[in-house]
Amino acid sequence: MPRPTVECACQCYICIARSLTPVESLKLVSEGKALFPNKTLARRALAIAPPVGYDIGSCDPSDDMQSALLALASLVADVQSQAQKTPIVQHLFFAENKKDWNLIYPWLDFFADVCLRKMASSGGKSFEFQERVLYIVPLLFLGPLRGHLQHPNLVHEISSLLKSTPKIMKNIFHAWSYASEYAHQSLILHSQTLLLFSDAANAITLRTNHDINVTLFTDAFLLLPFDPIVTFMAFLDQHVSNTMPGILFRVLECLVTSLTSVMFELDLQSFLDVGALESTIIAIERLSAPEMRCSVSRSDQEYYFICISRLHSLIVLVTLQQGVPALAEALDFGWLNAIYLSAYFFEKENQVVHTVEPYLGGPFSDYLANLVSFFSIPSLMHFCVKFTNRMLSQRPDAFEFPGAPKFEAIWKTMIERVNHMESLRRVYKKDSVICANKKCTTTCEQDRFIRVCSRCRSHVYCSYVCQKADWISGHRKECSADKMYTRVNFSLFPCGNNYDTGFFLYVVRYSLYTYSKNIMEDLFIFHKRYPQTVETPAKNKHRTVLLTLQFFGKTQDDDQDDYIYGRNRTQYRSVQDWAFNWRFCYFDNAPKGLRLEADDSFEVCNDDMLYHALFPHFHASGVFNLTSAGSGFVFDSPI
Repeated sequence: MPRPTVECACQCYICIARSLTPVESLKLVSEGKALFPNKTLARRALAIAPPVGYDIGSCDPSDDMQSALLALASLVADVQSQAQKTPIVQHLFFAENKKDWNLIYPWLDFFADVCLRKMASSGGKSFEFQERVLYIVPLLFLGPLRGHLQHPNLVHEISSLLKSTPKIMKNIFHAWSYASEYAHQSLILHSQTLLLFSDAANAITLRTNHDINVTLFTDAFLLLPFDPIVTFMAFLDQHVSNTMPGILFRVLECLVTSLTSVMFELDLQSFLDVGALESTIIAIERLSAPEMRCSVSRSDQEYYFICISRLHSLIVLVTLQQGVPALAEALDFGWLNAIYLSAYFFEKENQVVHTVEPYLGGPFSDYLANLVSFFSIPSLMHFCVKFTNRMLSQRPDAFEFPGAPKFEAIWKTMIERVNHMESLRRVYKKDSVICANKKCTTTCEQDRFIRVCSRCRSHVYCSYVCQKADWISGHRKECSADKMYTRVNFSLFPCGNNYDTGFFLYVVRYSLYTYSKNIMEDLFIFHKRYPQTVETPAKNKHRTVLLTLQFFGKTQDDDQDDYIYGRNRTQYRSVQDWAFNWRFCYFDNAPKGLRLEADDSFEVCNDDMLYHALFPHFHASGVFNLTSAGSGFVFDSPI
């Protein structure tokens, strides 16, 4: 599809892509005017009611349908003739044309809602009449095909029309979806119509669900003849390219915004099943390619950048709703590379700094910051290792962004954390025994098949022999008790990832030991300074805190039952008098598969580092945050 070369001086939605108006639509208008040279004849043809119970499988349209289509084309020709005489024209749907519109709309509704289904039922095979319908529907709203001045009452008339006849938005969206699905030449006309009505439709709220207002525009999106997700994916696959007309950037922004606003009403699993996640990531990579940058005009750059940002937001939303498996799938499809390409392109595009800055300085940095936390999960870490090694092998300065220091710092932090986890993994594989059988000494470096107890999901074995021996020696009773309290499966993937289980435990133990050495002295000084403090607000409180540490104080004379908060507070003498345990806090925004149900909690918040860990003694698992020294504290009341 060629890119427009001539733009209307008024720069309205209707005139932006006049050079893309298909020749067939002009022929249709001329044919209609020749058959119905005056309005009286056209009105007479439209006065006949549309057929009831139309047989979609029939091959030929009736004479009434043919006449009505050409009568509509004749009325469009009248508007075009008016535009040649005056720069300001009245559209067919204006209140002043109510008499004609009352005749037009029944046929418009029939053509858009019934007749076009024939294309879908035929699998997209070409039908001449349905193709002509695709041309006439947008022309009824757009009117003149040459440059003109926007009518001062246009916005008011559109709003009034949608309030009196809300179904019109559904008709417009239906016709657009057919044109998009089959890459019809009328797509630009339909896109112009969709944008013409989008603002007014978004201003009309139909209902509220999950604290989100469902507008007339989003409701029409949900009622598309094809599945909304499939329609969105088809648009990305067919129309996002370096020959993409500028007006489609605006349409894409509307689609992504609508899709994200109605996520709660959609089956997000189908988003993954139909491959929409992969299509979204591929679309981002196409948009971020250098050849795409060169083809985008300056007037379209703002929507161009917004589209990239919205698409990333959509992936974030899907991964938050569907959990770590969706995140792993997104990374497998190259989401990390898509983020890198987007940010690298923005940082290099100096001509539009005023447009780039809010997106590069905000959302993209935030997206990557959220990903950094998950890269410390061993099951996801290899995505980052593979990508960073490949990029650094090509260019040593691949992660240097002079124009975006915040973005550069996040990349380097991510690499440091992954390197830290890799070093821990090497130590773990060299020294750790992976088998739950106490008599076994198999380490991770020895290539053994990993088995896991199918009941408690917490004991890992190197062989069936070890699993059977441990079962006989006493795990049978422990397993029955553990099974009663297990809340969440620790596996990150539906097929299981049992090799990482032991590594999770090792990382948690290692981190808690390191953390305790760093924090004990500070904590002791803090309590000496504020002996009566029960609750202190945390500094830099982070919403992703999942693991919490609860500290207890005791003297050497206290017994185990006296490990309670505040007991003999003034008798603390040294750091050695301190002990600690871990507890959990519920995290509302965590992915579904990683949420924990927990009681009252104690929080330690600052620089966060997330691990996925299993705590068999507490019968819970999830992503936990292990923080560093120098944190603020919120102390929990006694249990």
